[in-house]
Amino acid sequence: MFHFDVVGFVDDLGGAVFPLAFTCGVFLVHCQSIYPQGGKNNGIKRNRHSSDIFHMNQSFTCRFNGITKYLITDAEIEPVNKTRRIKIKALWDTGVNRTVITSRIVEKLRLEPFDSGFLGTVSDEKVPVNLYKVNMHLRGGIEISGIEVIDGALGGHYDVLVGMDIMSQGDIAFSNFDGKTTFIFRMPSVGEFHYGKLNDDKVGRNDLCPCGSGKKHKRCCGAFKT
Repeated sequence: MFHFDVVGFVDDLGGAVFPLAFTCGVFLVHCQSIYPQGGKNNGIKRNRHSSDIFHMNQSFTCRFNGITKYLITDAEIEPVNKTRRIKIKALWDTGVNRTVITSRIVEKLRLEPFDSGFLGTVSDEKVPVNLYKVNMHLRGGIEISGIEVIDGALGGHYDVLVGMDIMSQGDIAFSNFDGKTTFIFRMPSVGEFHYGKLNDDKVGRNDLCPCGSGKKHKRCCGAFKT
């Protein structure tokens, strides 16, 4: 028996709280997978939608045709004994600390719980859940083996709610540049993301401001330095 708390999960158990991104007119255009050195295709992956060739760590990049509020990607899931693997739709949610699967996944994979308990929600409710172990296969050859997940009712056309237990194992970022969402995940974590220099002492007064405004540092962020 166990008990743990999940932030922002209370309403997700009741039904279609998260509308599918497709219904909003914003949908996934494509994902490109980046393989590590020595991996598939010798660490090189050519994006079939362009002529670009990328050399990076194990990662993937997903691009949408507009700004989306719901980061939904393709993935695959299987039991730890690898008897069967199925394709799924996964919704990424930083407000959830434990990955959730639907009863449909439990039935299709014939999963057996190894523990059960209660889920504490933000409204102080206790929801009974089962705990399972599965392998998750993301794009770019990323595999999370033996991840512990719980079952729950999820709204929308997705089967898995990816929580911080997976995202915290790597680096995650997204951009809404030019009115289109780009979502990036890499694993393992290899460094920090910075949108400018950390120490503006290294920025000259007449240099362009690292904030990206296009102004000189002395007339932008440097003007507020004490």
